[in-house]
Amino acid sequence: MATKPPMTTSTASVTTLGRTVRPALPSDLAFLLDLQRTWSNNVGFLPRACFERYTASGQILVVTENDTPAGYLSWTCDARGLCRLPQVAVHPDLLRTTIGTKLLATIRRTALRHNCACLRLTSRSDLPANEFWPELGFHCTAIFTPRTTRKRPLLEWTLPLISADVLTCATSRRRRLLPDHLLP
Repeated sequence: MATKPPMTTSTASVTTLGRTVRPALPSDLAFLLDLQRTWSNNVGFLPRACFERYTASGQILVVTENDTPAGYLSWTCDARGLCRLPQVAVHPDLLRTTIGTKLLATIRRTALRHNCACLRLTSRSDLPANEFWPELGFHCTAIFTPRTTRKRPLLEWTLPLISADVLTCATSRRRRLLPDHLLP
């Protein structure tokens, strides 16, 4: 079975209104770890080695506001085309300034370029960020009740990147290719 090449963003940055989205650099590590600490109650914890690995493989986007880091998004992508977002964090002073929207738009374009079918993330049910995800087209697709000390449900959010029309068309073609005795 052929493996899918790792998903990467181009080294070209996306700039508008003094904001730039670019892949994280090793020099961003202190900012990434500090912002994770700031939002530790919301985004969870990834060890330093994980940030180093994600940075080396181009799997963290950093958004800057007038050349100052303002937020980040980390992701993983599997061979099936599922792009997971382990952490999305924006500096507290810059919430609700479209920085998060800009990060998500960039990863969405990148995921589409790499033939991903959907973006998926998980957040605790009591977080204000849960109001943000539907505004960007995410749908709550599952509720998990983990056995943790907080005992708070986790919401799984999914953003389909392929339209239902494409899926219907692909299903119809597949059915025509199957022999009659294998059709449902």
